[in-house]
Amino acid sequence: MKAPGLSRLYADYLYDFERVRRFYPAGPPAGYAAAATAYPEARRAAMADVLRRQNGGWGLGAAAAARLGEFARPGSVAVVTGQQVGFLGGPLLTIYKAMTAVLLAENWRRQGATAVPIFWMASQDHDLAEVDHAWALDADAQLVRLQADAGAAAGGAAGERELGAAAGAALEELSRCCATPAAALDELRDAYRPGATLAEAFARTLARWFAPWGLLVFDPMRAPEAAEIWRPYYRAALDRQAELAERLAQRTAELTAAGYHAQVEQTAAAAMLFFHRGGERRGLRRQNGAWLEGEARLEEAEARRFVEEHPESVSASALLRPLLQDVVFPTVAQVTGPAEAAYLAQSAVLYDAFALPPPRPYPRASVTLLEPKARRLLDKYGLTLEDIWRVPASELLARKALPADVEQALAAGRAHFEEDFGRLTESLATVDATLADAAQGAAQKIRHQWEQLQARSGRSLARRSAELSGQAQYLDNCLFPQRQLQERVLGAAYWAGRYADLLPRLYAGLAVASAEHQVLAL
Repeated sequence: MKAPGLSRLYADYLYDFERVRRFYPAGPPAGYAAAATAYPEARRAAMADVLRRQNGGWGLGAAAAARLGEFARPGSVAVVTGQQVGFLGGPLLTIYKAMTAVLLAENWRRQGATAVPIFWMASQDHDLAEVDHAWALDADAQLVRLQADAGAAAGGAAGERELGAAAGAALEELSRCCATPAAALDELRDAYRPGATLAEAFARTLARWFAPWGLLVFDPMRAPEAAEIWRPYYRAALDRQAELAERLAQRTAELTAAGYHAQVEQTAAAAMLFFHRGGERRGLRRQNGAWLEGEARLEEAEARRFVEEHPESVSASALLRPLLQDVVFPTVAQVTGPAEAAYLAQSAVLYDAFALPPPRPYPRASVTLLEPKARRLLDKYGLTLEDIWRVPASELLARKALPADVEQALAAGRAHFEEDFGRLTESLATVDATLADAAQGAAQKIRHQWEQLQARSGRSLARRSAELSGQAQYLDNCLFPQRQLQERVLGAAYWAGRYADLLPRLYAGLAVASAEHQVLAL
């Protein structure tokens, strides 16, 4: 089925790729050899050391050790995905991205490629409000916000924020929300201990969840070797700022002309770089022949000197970041969600500018988990998941609550109205054609009022039924919480706590070759 709320660009990306192909340069499978050949072996050795050091610190299992050995061999390629370092592992979509990368790499290994799944943590992101909490459902199917008290940190990046005592309280609340607390919660307590950073805790959690499949996790904030590799690209972003900005402006115009949106509004003055110092992240932009770092003037020579001497204190914007990813890894495919796919449509012109082979964008699996209780209720009331997407369950079940005689009376009254008003409209049209239009407008208002009366009647009855109200709340908050896809709101840790075998079920049940939204029965 097709998920609701897709942008036109992402809908065509999923279902009519030929319409958007010009925005996504061709990648593998023909690009296997190109991605492997273009990747310098000295760089491979350096990045293998980075991955070994980082993943060793988070708990290197046998499968991850095997993937590391494969990555270090000449000719291997990477399937890369990534996400912000969300509290308690972030929302469900995080594990869907990771599992898609695992399965895609396995599929390509069966075809003869040495493909390794890598998860890029967006630890440099500064939007703490997006990652400092997770959502669960309590025993009454109420949404519960699990909040981390992540304090200030050097550099201001969300991944560097340290956890306080509130993380323990959030975990206890999570344990109460999970009907059958599992060993997974003990692992979360170990990862999200006071003093740990959000990035460290996230990495430990993801590495443990995906230990059977050898997912490698990468933190760009703890990779000085990568910063050295990126230095010439940072320098080029300064030196070629006007040219790169013009390329991006042209791509934005092309997307707009085709009826699509540009995910990032890139100004003509921006350099796609941030400098990190003094606990702040400051963007660079041109002004009168010099640079502005935030609001402070910065001479050209000083900007270049900072890049040369402190590349580890520089980060890239969302448009430049994919290119930097594919400089340090031999990326053959990037597993994307809607935002990343839109970024790649814009940043493809940067790959051309730097003469780099672009990766193949590959959509992540999109899934709704369906518990037995949810399935029973849908069956009982003759509803589908798509019904819940269109209309809140509270409204749908309210309609079901109407007694048969009331429902019949309302239906009969509506039918009589339609019939009588149709004859009236025809008669009015013989007098004055404009009266027919006025009648149609009046009819629409009456229909709306009739529907409102029907809905209010149902809600009134539903309020009197605690059972019906509770069932509706469960369906809404479990299947379409906050009127969004389940995967975007409810936390991965909540579901992993309720179903200890969740990850193996995803591994066995996800169809990564399908663009359709999938329903996985638990």
